[in-house]
Amino acid sequence: MEAYLRYFTPTPDQILGLVAVLVVSAGFVAIGGLAGGRRRLHETDVIVGWSAASLLFVLAGAFTTLPFRWVAALLAAAAVLAAICVLVRDRFNPPGDLLRSALLALPAIWLASCMVISQWDEFTQWIPNARYIFTFDTFPGEGKPPTFSVFPAYPHGLAYVIYLSSRIAGHLVENASGVFNILLLAMLGMMIGRIIRSAITRRDPDRKVPLGLSAIQPENLGWVYCALGGLAVTALNPTFVPKIVFTGYADTATAVLVGMMCILIWMLLNRLSGDDAEFSVSHIAWRLGFVVMALVAVKQVNLVLFLIALVAAGMCAVRDPAVRLAEFARALLPAVGMSVLMYALWRYHIQINGVAGEFVFAPASEWFVDDIGTIASRMALIASKKGGYFGLMLIATGLALRALWRTRTPLDRLSLIVGGLFVGYTAFLLFAYVTAFSRGEALRAASYWRYNMHLGGGAVAFAAFAAALLWRQWITTRLRRNIGWIAIVAMLAVPLAVAGKIRFDIRPAKTYVRATAEEIVKIVPAGARVSILDLGGNGSFGVIARYVISSHTTIAGELTAAGAPSRENIAKFLGSQKPAYVWVHYPTPAARDALGAALPDGSSHLLRLAEGRWQVVRSWAYPGYTNPYELPD
Repeated sequence: MEAYLRYFTPTPDQILGLVAVLVVSAGFVAIGGLAGGRRRLHETDVIVGWSAASLLFVLAGAFTTLPFRWVAALLAAAAVLAAICVLVRDRFNPPGDLLRSALLALPAIWLASCMVISQWDEFTQWIPNARYIFTFDTFPGEGKPPTFSVFPAYPHGLAYVIYLSSRIAGHLVENASGVFNILLLAMLGMMIGRIIRSAITRRDPDRKVPLGLSAIQPENLGWVYCALGGLAVTALNPTFVPKIVFTGYADTATAVLVGMMCILIWMLLNRLSGDDAEFSVSHIAWRLGFVVMALVAVKQVNLVLFLIALVAAGMCAVRDPAVRLAEFARALLPAVGMSVLMYALWRYHIQINGVAGEFVFAPASEWFVDDIGTIASRMALIASKKGGYFGLMLIATGLALRALWRTRTPLDRLSLIVGGLFVGYTAFLLFAYVTAFSRGEALRAASYWRYNMHLGGGAVAFAAFAAALLWRQWITTRLRRNIGWIAIVAMLAVPLAVAGKIRFDIRPAKTYVRATAEEIVKIVPAGARVSILDLGGNGSFGVIARYVISSHTTIAGELTAAGAPSRENIAKFLGSQKPAYVWVHYPTPAARDALGAALPDGSSHLLRLAEGRWQVVRSWAYPGYTNPYELPD
């Protein structure tokens, strides 16, 4: 029981960080609420506010020398004024479904607030990017302090959330992205609940084509549909992977934004075809614009996702006799313009500030054209092991092919959008493996499953709408009260039941390395050159130490098992890097010989070079294990 309670026991700093993230999110909702009328898609309010904040940060970083704290102050003032205006305009009637969705997600939000960062990319790029702008109040660039991020030129969409939360909390809120991810999923769940209700409670039940949408809807979704949508994007979501969702990775935010993008494009097509009249064309179009602007601000590749979705939607408009292509094209102008604006501004910032470090395509002469078949086979093998998601996408693709022949219904349109996006993105990933990855990464189709998580929101939208149509056609046009209670209880109980699996950050070796690195910072003089010897693994522990130590010292290289750490190679490494201190995570005979020091097993050791000899400064015993590389990740 004590271990279980530990999963849900935050530190005082984590509680303050949670409050800060919630305040920032509320500010986004206020700004987004002001940008829409009383009758709006409330679940997109937080995206609109976040997107506007991202635009303001990029404008400030690219065109001014203003410290980001002024941007934060401006956003705070705007949020307060927006909240007052929205409350008065809406007659002090807050959006009930937003509160319901947030309360249903509260156990998961609380759990995320108790976690610490623990994954490779969190330590190498996502959190270092946020730490930099929090520390220096600006983007990295020429003539500015060095950055320790591997990809400082990656878009900073989530970093702004961390920055703003950290300004409120007074310290770097490292886990802000994980908390914000859950809030984003709750908003997508609300939108999924909306389309489930639209399928089940549509108007004209005697209509011969049982796929229409137009329903006379109450203003609020209510607890049942919010809970069903929440379950759809979490427990029932085939791409819901805790090691991605509860982290600082941008994949979950991408999945949410892609899901909203697909639904909004679909709603736009339905509205133009006369199948849906709940929201105006202009309202959907501008909300779509803010969603795709946030999408481009989050991850480098995301503009490609939007372009593929546009192609799929264009095919849908061409094949649907009820949709006028010219009218649809005009409706897409805000989204196209806003996405291009965000992309162009970020590229301008990178160029004007001389920022290097992003994912780039290799010269054509270095492409792995001869390996296309091998790479495609590897992608297919990975897909065969994830049957739930890929099976669902194959169904969507099959229905999309049918829709190309005859597009008539909302299901046809949604299938064509989601299925087309899946086919297009798969082709793009194959192209990227051939043209941008290293040969080793390409041949194993590195992270292919994780990249497919980007389409998770679209996959869930398709599955939820199709399942709701089947429910209406074969079971009933209403949801029974007991089913509603099951959904609500499940939404609240699942995080409590699987907390042990979600708290993957509690791993003895990772906790040990983080704590040890923080002790090293207290021992080593500021600016001293420190090398990291993580000799028995792939460097996963070394990146944790590097993240902590780099804020105080100068990292003089890292040596891992990939560097063939023999006595000679260790000596050569030390001779080239010339560190004043060395931290040996796992002592090996080769390390003892190269350093000329007694390094007992079962401990890591910090050594200092003094009078030409390496001397042990301090040792830290492993907490209950002898080999950190034999522990489960």
